[in-house]
Amino acid sequence: MTSAFFIPATARRSGRGRRLGLAALLACSSLLACSGAPATGTEATEVVSLASSPAAESLELDPLLDRALANPETIPAIAEQVRERFGSAALDHLIARHRAEVSPAARHSTADQAWRALIDAIAQQRDAHFGGLYWHRDLAAAQSQAASEGKPVLSLRLLGELTSEFSCANSRLFRTLLYADPELASWLDANFVLHWSSERPVPRVAIDFGDGRKLERTITGNSAHFVLDSQGRTIDVIPGLYAPAAFRQALSESVALHARLAEVAPEQWAGVLAADHDRRFQASVTRLADELTFARGSVPERGGIEAWLAAPPSVGQRVAAAQAVPMAIGKMKMEAPILNAAGNELGGRAARRAPGPVREPDDLERMMIGARLAGPITLHPNVWTIIAAERPLEGLVPESERAAAQVAMQQALIVSVQQDTAKNALELAPRVHAELAKRARGEGSLALIDVDAWLYARLFETPANDPWLGLVDPTAYTGLVAGGVAAP
Repeated sequence: MTSAFFIPATARRSGRGRRLGLAALLACSSLLACSGAPATGTEATEVVSLASSPAAESLELDPLLDRALANPETIPAIAEQVRERFGSAALDHLIARHRAEVSPAARHSTADQAWRALIDAIAQQRDAHFGGLYWHRDLAAAQSQAASEGKPVLSLRLLGELTSEFSCANSRLFRTLLYADPELASWLDANFVLHWSSERPVPRVAIDFGDGRKLERTITGNSAHFVLDSQGRTIDVIPGLYAPAAFRQALSESVALHARLAEVAPEQWAGVLAADHDRRFQASVTRLADELTFARGSVPERGGIEAWLAAPPSVGQRVAAAQAVPMAIGKMKMEAPILNAAGNELGGRAARRAPGPVREPDDLERMMIGARLAGPITLHPNVWTIIAAERPLEGLVPESERAAAQVAMQQALIVSVQQDTAKNALELAPRVHAELAKRARGEGSLALIDVDAWLYARLFETPANDPWLGLVDPTAYTGLVAGGVAAP
């Protein structure tokens, strides 16, 4: 049996300067896990080597952590105090202690819950012990650190909270497929200062079948990673979910752009930004034309593709949830059955779009394009560990059928990641490039709040002026008092 080693989330930062001297290796327990296929047991064996650090030597940090671990109800308050006093170094030290003091066999046990809750609270991300990423909640603090370190800010915008199980669907996929990959997490940590903020609370629907079975899901909403400079100006946006390698490639272009912008004179800054996004928009038009030629066997009209990509799908008015949900393919597969079954009860059917200058790629074409864009998708064993711990099939499939159902679910996940990568990279991102180029030329603000408003209203089709996120159609009669809604 062969084995491989993966670098897990360990102490990687030293407060301001990042990276402590802690080293650890995560060994695959089987050939299956090393190949990226789902692990069937618990987390892979870990070999931990501890080294001293400013946080570890502190006489003040460990008593705070111990008090929180002993009294879980104090975790939120103590975590906030630890973040303020020790920053990211405290997270690295706590993860190192967790790996040293809690055996792999005890992971996910009741005794382990306090450790994970404290790690998540200090990191400000659910399941943070896998990737060890430290997230700012204060954008000004993130910008200050970015200025001192010469890095861009990677600001995640989502519905709900990144610390919650019930954040929006795309952010849950980010946590599992992207942030839990230690190699990708290390790269993010080395190249960005991380920050997240909530667009609005995420809607949740609960269906009681009346026989003890209940279904609870989040519904609608989307997420995006904004790349900001230390002044808070938007220089790039990565909309929606990408495969891990494609996500890193997209952000590598953002890092290179940030470096170029840092070297130009202030009066040239906007022109360089506009030119970069113009170039990337045209490259996207060419790539999509090439991919559609490959998928369809005929050459599409380039002018039609360019016109289609230059126009956002929405005009910023109310859009039925059933129409907005397909903007993110992975989450559409979670939410569409509910919306389709509910019909007008949840916002009405998707409106038929007017024919555009080019036929939009279908799911099969997006799968083909995504496979070519992302290459073979091998997810880190941590992904399968997280999924196994969530027991996604327990209430849905008889135990005798779960092995086959698990394989089908894993295959469907890979396909949806391929489709999302194709849609986001070659359909949504080009529209971002066109918009940022216009704003860089003076046709709008590059501030996060303003680009975010455009993105959610025009691209994600969930405008802020619709508090019901397309889930309520005021023209549809329901036969219910007050239309079956309650509002403060």
